[in-house]
Amino acid sequence: MILYDTILAHAGPASPEGTLSDHSKARLDEAARMFRRGRTGSVSIAAAHNEIIIFDPLKGLTVGDKRQVPYAAPAKEYLIEQGVPERDIQVDDFAIDTVAEVFYFIAGIAAPAGMKNVLSITNHFHKKRVQTISRVATPNEITHRVRGIATEWDTNPLYACQQKSRERASIEVFTRTFGELPKGDFAAFEERLFTTHGLYKNMPPDAQRYIARACTP
Repeated sequence: MILYDTILAHAGPASPEGTLSDHSKARLDEAARMFRRGRTGSVSIAAAHNEIIIFDPLKGLTVGDKRQVPYAAPAKEYLIEQGVPERDIQVDDFAIDTVAEVFYFIAGIAAPAGMKNVLSITNHFHKKRVQTISRVATPNEITHRVRGIATEWDTNPLYACQQKSRERASIEVFTRTFGELPKGDFAAFEERLFTTHGLYKNMPPDAQRYIARACTP
């Protein structure tokens, strides 16, 4: 029985050559497992470039003086290997962090398709931040649930403590920047993203337009 219109497997680290980390694979494995069991009609993935320097109209988003392989490329290939047909994989190549991942998942994939019930899969330590962002980004007509899974990042006590500290700091920054926005107001959220968010406000205009096309009718 289908429970979710789509499932977003949140991005994790990938090398510049596109090698996925074990915990990235764990998120993708869970999404693929739910797809094979008939719990969703599609799987969504995000590009999650780590740092945007310039935008090339022919090459897309470019990092430094060489092209970084977007997370979405190896992630899509991995999902296909796990039995998810290419036609059932949706790719968001707009985001470079969790804030935009959640926003463009909702505003660029779920809402335009009329989806009503969607799921995010991430690590336990990351779950609360995704939920916090979603409460602002997601309109009332869409139900966005978040599932946390355990990987080595959650079970290593030292690393888990460090990650929790980073997550708390990120949530505090997000709340100060976006917390008072009307729920599900895509235009207001995107305007705040490009004028206030540290990763996006100093982007070249072409790069901003490239990312913002997710919400262009």
